[in-house]
Amino acid sequence: MRTLTQLRTGLRDWIQEPNSVAPFTDTFLTRQLNRSLRKLALKILNKYQEFYWNTSAISTTDGTYLYAVPTDYWATYGIRNSDNVYLTLADIQNFADASDTSAESASATHFGKKGAYMWLWPTPSVTGTAYTHEYFKYPADMSSESGSPDFPSGYEDILELDAAIMCGITDGATINDARSQYAERLEDMMMTLDEWYKGRSPQVKFVNRFFGSTYPNTNTTR
Repeated sequence: MRTLTQLRTGLRDWIQEPNSVAPFTDTFLTRQLNRSLRKLALKILNKYQEFYWNTSAISTTDGTYLYAVPTDYWATYGIRNSDNVYLTLADIQNFADASDTSAESASATHFGKKGAYMWLWPTPSVTGTAYTHEYFKYPADMSSESGSPDFPSGYEDILELDAAIMCGITDGATINDARSQYAERLEDMMMTLDEWYKGRSPQVKFVNRFFGSTYPNTNTTR
């Protein structure tokens, strides 16, 4: 896996500027490479969400029903309790008053999304109950010179190509070459991911749990 320093060097080859001088300073090129990382990660997330699968812990507080999502949060796969039983997805809008703490319970049965928070129902009545939030994340920006991008290994050059195009290569032949290689490498990467996910073990198959179309009868308590 290429490091940030190596990616920046490769980018400089494309823009034909070997030195850290304005406008192509190291800081500027790092920013462009991170923009490319976020842009291309969205392409992966929209088709192969599992590549950026992650978990975070939720520890309840008595009387609190909202819990902040992780800073790298993109979408939820599911929330499970300590017995590895997944909570049921529910539409928070279907509840007359989701903030009503009069119906509290030691164990949540449903979850939903409200702004930058995950919502548990019934409202927890105890402090310290553990849940695991399984979610899909955005990759972290590269900052360390020796750090590597959270990206499919072997395809890091796509970041260089995308960043070079964004930097506005003025040479017509060079930018056409960059665009051609970018399209070819991106197609190769997506095909590789497609083959990998098709051939993975059934034991690790992901089922999308966040975007459901049906919801439980919320007028009863389970």
